[in-house]
Amino acid sequence: MEVQTTHGRKKLPDEFKGKWVVLFNHPADFTPVCTTEFVAFQRRFEEFKKLDCELIGLNPFKS
Repeated sequence: MEVQTTHGRKKLPDEFKGKWVVLFNHPADFTPVCTTEFVAFQRRFEEFKKLDCELIGLNPFKS
């Protein structure tokens, strides 16, 4: 699957070969749960990095 990201186009899973990946999604923009989940991932970003794990947040909606 090829996706457009804030870091350019990425081909999944090829771009992350040999790493753990957490792909997370949210149902709608600017809802309390979505904001809480994204912030929780961001706060633990360094912990995921130490585990050689990439975080990919999927936004199916165009803001």
